[in-house]
Amino acid sequence: MPQLKFEEMRDFAIRSGQLVEGVKIPEPSVHPHTVPMRLLQLRKGRKRKMRVTITAAISDLHIGHEDFLPCTLFSTIDNLVKVIRQIKKYCSIVQFNFVLVGDIVSGARVYKDQYIDNIINKEHFQVSAAVQVIRGILNRLDSIRKVDEVIHLKGTHEKEGNNYTLLIAKLLGPRHFYHGRYHILNIAEPLGTYNVCFFHGFGRSDYYAATLAEIREMQRFYMQKLTYHKIRIHEFCKGHSHWLWLGGVDPANCFYWSVLGGFQRWKKTMSQRRPGMILYVYLSGNPGTLWRIPIEPDPDVYLAEIENRKLEFSNHGFYESILSGYFAEEATKEENYLRSL
Repeated sequence: MPQLKFEEMRDFAIRSGQLVEGVKIPEPSVHPHTVPMRLLQLRKGRKRKMRVTITAAISDLHIGHEDFLPCTLFSTIDNLVKVIRQIKKYCSIVQFNFVLVGDIVSGARVYKDQYIDNIINKEHFQVSAAVQVIRGILNRLDSIRKVDEVIHLKGTHEKEGNNYTLLIAKLLGPRHFYHGRYHILNIAEPLGTYNVCFFHGFGRSDYYAATLAEIREMQRFYMQKLTYHKIRIHEFCKGHSHWLWLGGVDPANCFYWSVLGGFQRWKKTMSQRRPGMILYVYLSGNPGTLWRIPIEPDPDVYLAEIENRKLEFSNHGFYESILSGYFAEEATKEENYLRSL
């Protein structure tokens, strides 16, 4: 059977009549630079600001590893902030979700000889460093628009016996929720319905952003939820492969799938996989409009970091600085507590 092009698969899905009711057919991706112009076009003739929900998803930081890319991560967050500022300028953001789709820390004893690649080998120090990094990201986002809900999912580097993700969520406070291996989130709530199933992923492919085993698992899970729970999953969003990919579609079951990029230098090949995160924007209307916006780092920052021969030494200094800040903060809390007695 000849392989269908994306446009042909999308047309097939439209003709099948199984696509999302009340939502325009999502585009594969919307370039961040076109967001202001598109918002201006949509706002024409409206007296009030459009109401929108936004959901930012990120995965595969691998904090504690020697090949973590902190500058690439923070450049990506800077670009996310720029896009959210543009959205806030033209729209009223009624809900802001932030989803951490697994492998936030590098973990320990996940694979043979991992201790050689880890700079931080003690898991509790990895958790402490992750808490500082995530808290810094959220503080930056909160300065633009407060994040309402933060969802934590387990990846492949969080061992069953030592659930670092659960611990990170508990340490970060009340708006942080742990949801295990997967979570189905209505990213359009309260304006509409668009269910995205976030899960970390598994397996490995040198050729595809999602393995065939993962796509089969998506199909099975889609039918299971639709048949037994009457829940329609409109899109799957996964991590694991460190390969930013938007707008894949399954013509048989009519769901979309997207893949998040990673923030770790890829060791297995000389070429590097596409880093970054995804911002989902749902704009109210009849029908509503869904945008997938790829948020990537500045190329100069990313290229300089992956070519940095001293990345391991740089990360030694980075981990030392954030852990020093964390322990200083804990010491201050202890002093304040003792004074209050």
